[in-house]
Amino acid sequence: RICNSAPFVFDLLVKACIESKRIEQATEIVRMLRSKKICPNISTCNSLIELVSKSRGSFAGYDLYKEIFCSSEKNVNENGKRLKVSGPNSNTFNVLMVGFLRDGLVEKVEEIWREMAAMNCVPNAFSYSVLMAAYCENGRMKDAERVWDEMGVEGLQHDIVAYNTIIGGFCEIGEVGRAEEKFRVMSLGGFESTCVTFEHLINGYCKIGDADTAILLYKDMCRKGFRPDGTTVDAMIKALCDSSKVSDALEIMTMAIKNP
Repeated sequence: RICNSAPFVFDLLVKACIESKRIEQATEIVRMLRSKKICPNISTCNSLIELVSKSRGSFAGYDLYKEIFCSSEKNVNENGKRLKVSGPNSNTFNVLMVGFLRDGLVEKVEEIWREMAAMNCVPNAFSYSVLMAAYCENGRMKDAERVWDEMGVEGLQHDIVAYNTIIGGFCEIGEVGRAEEKFRVMSLGGFESTCVTFEHLINGYCKIGDADTAILLYKDMCRKGFRPDGTTVDAMIKALCDSSKVSDALEIMTMAIKNP
């Protein structure tokens, strides 16, 4: 028999196992609680599902989600009466979508989105951004724009994550002009550019061979205290060399070495 305070204690124990990446122990505790008809804290379950997705793959994370939240035999008491089970919530589905997105499985991201709707779980702003990111990475910008519009219809503000996602999508397919339009709207809306914003735009201009604009953005980025990742630096050096701006390429490489 588990006393009233025990679920809280076990929840702390699961969190400790998650922090130390002890997946087996955390999973067994959750299974034990579910066998006692106790649903652990949703945020703790989400953290465990996220850890499993990262460590063992998105399908393993999805299987654990089904076991925790959708296993019918564990949601019925001794008298055959269905128990009220907390969750899943929007963050649960976000974790699942991010896992499948990480593995490049766009169709599974869409499937999770539909499952979220079927369970009457309302997506939050990050949910929309993950779905947009899936479409952007697959070059499906019309679908990404549709999700962008739906987000506004639902009354959700386009935050910096959403802006960076759509800007990155347009840059990836070489439509830098469209990306700049979103960038201007973002700036007018009072959002500060992040390192990711600059990286998307720089890579976009490098992709279309506009090394001059790319280097201006790079210098502005550095003035703001941001440092681009290696792929962005590589893209800039290649674009500058292709434009016969070897001295500029050397300058960028020197700056990157001095400020890793």
